[in-house]
Amino acid sequence: MPEDDQAFWREEAAKHWVFGSNLQDSHILPADLVFRALDMNYHAPLPSIQALADAGPSPFVRQGYVFLGVSDRESILPMNHGEQKKRVFQFHYRYPLIGGAVPIGMCLDELVEIAQGLYLGQLIYTTEPFKPFHSSVDSSEYHYQLFGYFLLLDNIWERHRRAICFDVNAP
Repeated sequence: MPEDDQAFWREEAAKHWVFGSNLQDSHILPADLVFRALDMNYHAPLPSIQALADAGPSPFVRQGYVFLGVSDRESILPMNHGEQKKRVFQFHYRYPLIGGAVPIGMCLDELVEIAQGLYLGQLIYTTEPFKPFHSSVDSSEYHYQLFGYFLLLDNIWERHRRAICFDVNAP
């Protein structure tokens, strides 16, 4: 990566971005060694994050992919643009200093709070996987497309989910 792009991302990270990681369901742990071998963006748990996961009611027990997150960004999806562009929290897996193999290295997620502590996310991938990512390139040139949705719950919502016995992994 050129030095000017590295400098841009270091500045962005220092001023605007939050370093984070996904948490994973215990069902994925058997594949842990495979993920570590295939992808440099897949990380072992940080003790502080593992302690939070262990203390909470969630079945998500460990961290996986790392990302940089930033709030109050314009959505990159044209479908989210009406009279004005929606403002979202972005999970950025394309951050060049972190990297990541396909498919995670082609991904951006966007997140909006739909109720206090409940968040709807959009899983977004570039459809131009061979176009090298560079911060100076307009996001429209990557032809991002929506590939799915996800929900994030805080501990209060997780307790509600368990109280009504809503578990998508139950037999």
